[in-house]
Amino acid sequence: MVGKEHEADLECEALKWRRAAEVPTRARAGDPLQHGSLWQPIHDRARGAIRRLALRLGPLALAFVLLLLAAPSASAYERPPLLQTVAGYFALRPAEVRCPSMEEWVGDPIWGTSPNPARAWGYTDMINEHIVLHPALCAGAMAVSDSTLPLWQRATGTLVLVHETYHLRRWKWRRNEAKVECQAIRHFIVSAQLLGASPELANELLPFALAAHARMVTLFPEYRDRRCRLPLWTLPMTP
Repeated sequence: MVGKEHEADLECEALKWRRAAEVPTRARAGDPLQHGSLWQPIHDRARGAIRRLALRLGPLALAFVLLLLAAPSASAYERPPLLQTVAGYFALRPAEVRCPSMEEWVGDPIWGTSPNPARAWGYTDMINEHIVLHPALCAGAMAVSDSTLPLWQRATGTLVLVHETYHLRRWKWRRNEAKVECQAIRHFIVSAQLLGASPELANELLPFALAAHARMVTLFPEYRDRRCRLPLWTLPMTP
């Protein structure tokens, strides 16, 4: 979790796959990592189940069941495809990224009853395997090339997104905030370009990412990896 003084204990050995598209099997610890591909959907099994249901129920009852299945979720979370693609690139597997409304963000049960509505920049649910970002940071990460948004918003959104993806990645340091944050800042330039920034814009955003990183590790020492080699900003000038 990024930027929260008292982290909720979301860690659990049991892993559940819950994405917008369901998956047929659950990944096991020894399974090979998935690179750039989606898990096989269960459309065929669903069709078979519906056919069997049709034999047992009348057409009106079946129509009612299908209407319930098609009903929209009560949650208004957005799951931007671009953010999920970039998150999957760093997580080395499909990744679910949720962008809540401000009402959902403040009302998220993970925050408890603390009066501070900001609380954090984002978090990774280690039980249900998804990322949730602050609404302003979701907007920044989704619009890295939008010059109408502040540079800090676009840079911090990118940094926090990548930070959380390294919590999803199945590597030995996924629960170590210092190692995760080091990877996030070291891969900032690449991540900004994957989100649509030009090399020049990624370099322009880097000082703001470094500032957000410095703030984080100063306020929360557990995020500091003293061996981390930070990326170097390039002076944007010609001879």
